[in-house]
Amino acid sequence: MAISKQRKQKAYSNTAVIYARFSSTNQREESIDAQVRACKKYAEEKGLIITRIYADSAKSGTNDNRPEFQRMLLDSETGIFDTVVVHKLDRFSRNRYDSAIYKKLLRINNCRLMSVTERLDDSPESIMMEAVTEGMNEYYSQNLGREVLKGQKETALQCKHVGGTPPLGYDVDKDTKRYIINEKEAEIVKLIFFMYAKGCGYKEILRHLNAKGYHTKRGNPFANGSLNTLLKNEKYRGIHIFNLKKEKDMDGVRRPSLNPEEDVIRIEEGMPRIIDDVTFAKVQALLSQNLERGGSFKAKEVYILSGLIYCGDCGMSMHGNTRYCGRNRLKYITYRCSGRAQQRDCKRRELNKTYIENFVLDVLYSNLFDQNSIVKLTEMLNKYRKENSEENEKALDTATQRLKEVSREIDKTLEVVCQAGISIETVGAKLRSLEEQKEHLENLLHDLTINNNLQISEQIVAQLVEKSREFVKTKNLPECKTFIKSYVERVTVFEDKVRVVFKVNVPNKDNTGFEPLVVEESIENIYENYKDAV
Repeated sequence: MAISKQRKQKAYSNTAVIYARFSSTNQREESIDAQVRACKKYAEEKGLIITRIYADSAKSGTNDNRPEFQRMLLDSETGIFDTVVVHKLDRFSRNRYDSAIYKKLLRINNCRLMSVTERLDDSPESIMMEAVTEGMNEYYSQNLGREVLKGQKETALQCKHVGGTPPLGYDVDKDTKRYIINEKEAEIVKLIFFMYAKGCGYKEILRHLNAKGYHTKRGNPFANGSLNTLLKNEKYRGIHIFNLKKEKDMDGVRRPSLNPEEDVIRIEEGMPRIIDDVTFAKVQALLSQNLERGGSFKAKEVYILSGLIYCGDCGMSMHGNTRYCGRNRLKYITYRCSGRAQQRDCKRRELNKTYIENFVLDVLYSNLFDQNSIVKLTEMLNKYRKENSEENEKALDTATQRLKEVSREIDKTLEVVCQAGISIETVGAKLRSLEEQKEHLENLLHDLTINNNLQISEQIVAQLVEKSREFVKTKNLPECKTFIKSYVERVTVFEDKVRVVFKVNVPNKDNTGFEPLVVEESIENIYENYKDAV
């Protein structure tokens, strides 16, 4: 194991922007104003000049489908600011995978991320503390999602509409919240099933529907996708079905994928029928035949080191590559240097994907996920938290004092209204502003108090890494890809060796302290040790 030198910290200017967000769950528009006020105050304390505010309203933090967030990332490339201030890390993202990607993008653009309530820096301890915080934020988001799903399941078990747009052919009764047939739309549904059962293809059906001026429930022209969804919908044969598909994939992107059968709610005769069983079964058989005739989908390779692995000769990134060679068309999956692929002078040879990925995962497992490391990491995080508690105490005192002042000002304003007999509307704007400040300060005090009293136990750290450890141990590549960027800084491939630089420090051999984790191994040994893994 080779030990790297500590990285030099970049000297940042005083130009900064604010990013604020509130979701649609139990939050209001005023939440953004409160976040902005807190960020401005924090920026003033740090000597930062705010040049712009980016704010997304009613947007979830579990994915990156946020216009202002994306605009902020694009603007970071221009160099007009080098600091992004958020009220809490969960305003930036509640998905650890997205968070790691976009924080790395900000670093590439020479920008840093600063949080008002989580006072973090660039030290290894801070990086781990940030990972713990993000893990808790992600747990909160997933737990909230489970609670919402629980309520929706109860509604579905009563055969009631759980939200969204009902399928074509149905409306929702305003009083009972149950499905009722829309006779005019139901005729369109019957026509589609009839034509497909008679052997008509999608193109012929679409031409007929569009010629008649028929539209989907949302008022759009029919397309292949809308036809396919409609023809597979079991609700048309009277089955109330819920939770058939996952809303989001592991990256937080909305992509349909089937849930396990035991998680799906199906209630026979749970809603009015539009299509008879014989017609529905015939259509499903035809859909299956046409799918087989069209060929199966090829599985995509998962390259977990994508964006992390670089050529040690030319410095360019290496990307995943699949090719078939020889008379038997054997499949070779590798990482290839972009410089060589673009026919430049680099002669770095390709590296077997399975070998290098297994090597990196094994190093991660043996150095970061063992029990000894968990104990030391817990000590390190608590020591770091204690060392930074003084600044947190000052912020707590300031917020407490300011809350008292705002509360007194509210009481004084109300007293003037009572004594002078003036209308409450006269001071309405001032009172609303004071109440918003009070609400923000109360929330800030709550967060600071939690941070101040937080004791990170071995159990908490173990729980946060347990899932990651199991995925690494079993080489579950899709799941590993979701978190590996949180641990690995860079993988560099030289002529005769591979160097892996991790983002965190680990206990040294004597267990007396920590050292940056940098592991080097010869390519010859990697090929020898992992040749049986292919």
